[in-house]
Amino acid sequence: IVSPVYGLQFCKLISGQVKALEWILSDRIQSYLWNKMFRSELLVEPMPVGKYYEDYATTYKWFSRAESISFIDLPLYHYRKRRGSITNDRNLTHRRIDLFEAAQERYSFALEADMSELGEELLVEKGIKCAKDIVRCGISFAEKKEIVSHIASVIKSHHSAAKRMSIKKQLRFYGICHHPIAFIKAVCLTGYMTRLYKHRIRILYP
Repeated sequence: IVSPVYGLQFCKLISGQVKALEWILSDRIQSYLWNKMFRSELLVEPMPVGKYYEDYATTYKWFSRAESISFIDLPLYHYRKRRGSITNDRNLTHRRIDLFEAAQERYSFALEADMSELGEELLVEKGIKCAKDIVRCGISFAEKKEIVSHIASVIKSHHSAAKRMSIKKQLRFYGICHHPIAFIKAVCLTGYMTRLYKHRIRILYP
């Protein structure tokens, strides 16, 4: 894995599937494919077709087959951003739905790997993030309510994981699971206030 970030000690070998899985499932190692090389025999599971976050849905499965992974702290890859790419696609609704579905698959995988607590925290975190982002999409209130209610039905039973998170995330978790309409209105209001503040800053400091 080529990466100069995360403050890790690179050029070291991480031995064992458990540690590799722990790092990839916890997002300590991001799931991007552009900074990784795999042995071909590890690539058994195919990537989903027609989905966003296909790397997030697949990379951890390949990691589970690796006996060891290593890091190289060298800038060996030039990443170019362009308009029209998937990363810059503004179809945020489908992107977040696909991300949450991938998070649910990760949770199921974590259960099988005896990492239930880690998987549970990731599922709740992604659920909270996806619900917040969905509310800020340009879709109808009814659609927002339907998607947020679905997310609530998935994460509601994982309140023990939410209790280990920050107060802000705990409040969002409670809102999503118990008062989705109030959650939607609150997120819309805070989003509006943030945009208004940024607009005023641009006027005062052009």
